[in-house]
Amino acid sequence: MISRFWLAIMLCATFSASSQAQLLKNPSFEEKIASDQWFAFAGKGKILPETNEKQDGNSSILITDRPETYAGPAQELKNVIKNDVNYRFSAHIKLKKPSSETFYLSAKQQDNNGIQYLDIDRLSVNKTGWVKLAGSLKPKISGQLKSFIFYIHGANEGVDFYVDNVSITPPLNYTITPSQSSDFIRAKDSQLVKGSNEQPISLMGTNFIAYEDDDEEAERVFNSKNFDEQDYKRVSEMGMNVVRLNMWYKVFEDDAKPKIYKPEGWEWLEKNLIWARKYGVYLILDMHAPQGGYQSAGYSGDFWDENNKKYRERLKSLWKAIATRCKDETIIAAYDLLNEPNSPTNQEWISYAQTLVDEIRSVDKNHLIIVEQSFAKDNKPFILKASNIMYEFHFYEPFEYANQLLYTMGRGDGGSYPNSTQRVLPWDMIDGEIKKNAALPLGTTDWKFYEGTFHKVDNNQIVAATPALISENNNGKIFFDDFVIKEYDPQGKLVRQIISVDLEKKPEDWYFLEGSNPFISYAEDWKGKSSTNETGKEKVETIGHRGQHSVSISNTKSLYTVQNSKFTFGVKKDYSYQINGWMKGENITGSAMLGFQFQKPQYNETMHSVDKKYLESILLELGVDFYRQKKVPVNIGEYGISLATFENNKGGLIWVNDVLDLFKKYNINAQYFNYHGNAYGIYRNVIGFPDPDAANKELIDLFTKKFPLIK
Repeated sequence: MISRFWLAIMLCATFSASSQAQLLKNPSFEEKIASDQWFAFAGKGKILPETNEKQDGNSSILITDRPETYAGPAQELKNVIKNDVNYRFSAHIKLKKPSSETFYLSAKQQDNNGIQYLDIDRLSVNKTGWVKLAGSLKPKISGQLKSFIFYIHGANEGVDFYVDNVSITPPLNYTITPSQSSDFIRAKDSQLVKGSNEQPISLMGTNFIAYEDDDEEAERVFNSKNFDEQDYKRVSEMGMNVVRLNMWYKVFEDDAKPKIYKPEGWEWLEKNLIWARKYGVYLILDMHAPQGGYQSAGYSGDFWDENNKKYRERLKSLWKAIATRCKDETIIAAYDLLNEPNSPTNQEWISYAQTLVDEIRSVDKNHLIIVEQSFAKDNKPFILKASNIMYEFHFYEPFEYANQLLYTMGRGDGGSYPNSTQRVLPWDMIDGEIKKNAALPLGTTDWKFYEGTFHKVDNNQIVAATPALISENNNGKIFFDDFVIKEYDPQGKLVRQIISVDLEKKPEDWYFLEGSNPFISYAEDWKGKSSTNETGKEKVETIGHRGQHSVSISNTKSLYTVQNSKFTFGVKKDYSYQINGWMKGENITGSAMLGFQFQKPQYNETMHSVDKKYLESILLELGVDFYRQKKVPVNIGEYGISLATFENNKGGLIWVNDVLDLFKKYNINAQYFNYHGNAYGIYRNVIGFPDPDAANKELIDLFTKKFPLIK
């Protein structure tokens, strides 16, 4: 049941959004097409009404008899388009027959400067279901606008396609609902409350990504397909009540014009506020990528440079500007100051966070503020000298399990959950015995598949194994490529194939890659391990058994191994492990083979099974126990697991269910990472807006079951 409070907000927002000017005539083709509405661009092709295929409503149109790629439906808009207004264009298209095409939203603008052809959006389509194109365009008109034709095109000539629900609108009219201080979500001891009666509320939701790499421009976010209005609706339908909006400073300011904030940035934020309000979803404004670059582990930028504080000053000014504009907006649940700050020391983050809080409080007394734990080496939980604060950390545990088989991490197998016979790997391990397969023949040999020896784990001190490329006293060169690792039980029965790996050079579009078999491991990540008496040379080669690359070892003295610790996997006592793979030799004079390096814990630590009890202990250790004692609320702004954990009986759904139960037990607010992406996404398609055909339906069903009535 939706409360009267939320019903009033939704009605207000619905009225505001629906009252926006729709510039197109007959945008959904529900009326008979008149001569002053839609026509075939440049007179090429035919537009036919269609009632059997529609995105919604009763009809669409079919574009057929197309002699040119630019043939498609068009409409003249010269009487409604205005100069320097940031319009939103969108359309739904569907291929009539299976094909692989690229579609465009475009405009032909004619003014005193002549004719310009403007690309608004493009999308590669290789499915026959409905897909959405959308983008923004701010026309720059010189003198008199003589013509502005919007058209949809791009498929190869002769390819028929349907179009439905086309839209062109100016920025949404954003207004703030009148509010009182009691209407804001706020902290009361370890609980969040809202309303004059201090009704408890938990913020359970997901993350929307709205940032790009530092070398990109803000238009990438303005025209992003990570989410749209429809996705706020889907979040609400899952029972979630909050979106953690991962913001990027470039949406608001350019490096060339610091502290001068862009109107289109505010329009973008207001659009999200309207969508969130319409579907009864709160927003956490999370500064995910600040001036100076995205942080987190491994950050090496200048944000924390003591000799140049410009980035920190700019972030402080930006937060003050945001808080000034949003101080009365109750649909904003909280301001998340900085995602995963990687300060040199914990105290430097504490001091700067206090500065940010004080700056926001100078203009906004009401909004909840989220302060995350730092990624400093001396990181530990802390409490600021401020009220109405919620404290945050992120949860991807066990790390090897949660991040397994991710290209972005370059990681190998991480086991299954729950698993009482597999132990969580300690962070610090020491090298144990090297286990070697039979050697490659001497001399020169072509690519050949070599089946490995069974290597048994014969004592409890061995907790893991790392695949190793091995060369010993070898003046020649050995090439390694595709290999497979298998696990066998004490009776010698095959339990599972742990991983199949292809060694390839890291591609430029690595962030588009999805999980596959074989898993592509970046060849550059394989590094030699040597001591004073062990030398050799490894190289990424431009030949391979499969694909285009491999890794070679040459000129080795004593025993030299090349390893990748990201492929270290947990092992079991009395089980055996086998590594099989393709090798090729050139003038081999010594030993060359595949094998493993067994690993032992460096310290005498307690070994944990991969189960719910372990997850609970880590949550408490990371900060929940500390914050409970201090009586302050806790948020886990990111928790998630790789898509591979939901396949091959790896137990991903069980992990999510257990984590949600623990969040409820300890009154933790949390947002799943993330909504749309090929690494952890609820919707995993890489190209286009979140696609229901690419949804993790079981995960959506679980969320819908676990989050009833949380609004």
